[in-house]
Amino acid sequence: MADLLGGDLDSVIKNDIQINRESRRKFLRMAKMTQMLKEAESVFSVMLGLGLFGILFLVLYGNLSGNLGFAAGSQGENDTNDVINNLTGGAVTFFSFANVWFTLLAITVLIAIILGVITLVRSKDKGGSNFTS
Repeated sequence: MADLLGGDLDSVIKNDIQINRESRRKFLRMAKMTQMLKEAESVFSVMLGLGLFGILFLVLYGNLSGNLGFAAGSQGENDTNDVINNLTGGAVTFFSFANVWFTLLAITVLIAIILGVITLVRSKDKGGSNFTS
């Protein structure tokens, strides 16, 4: 039977154990990646919910401020207008600096990609089998 498998039985068993270890490592890496994607999805969902809540707040509060019957120049009207101006001013300020934020984000992602490639190359040099299927 060992002749059919291409060598002695001990070497065939060792190869099978090595293949099983590699398969287990690949499975664990895939499980970690799946977990990270789920976490990223939940963070994105929370941020989307907060953004939608903020937009809803601005729409409702903006509409109510004109309909609550505040007298012109009263403290209630002034406070309402101050809150709306602060909220919209913050959004405008953020997006006026968006090019800076997106540039910093792009640089960070580029550095992460470079570090990932370096890590893969180093693990390949150490005898890893990252590039084999």
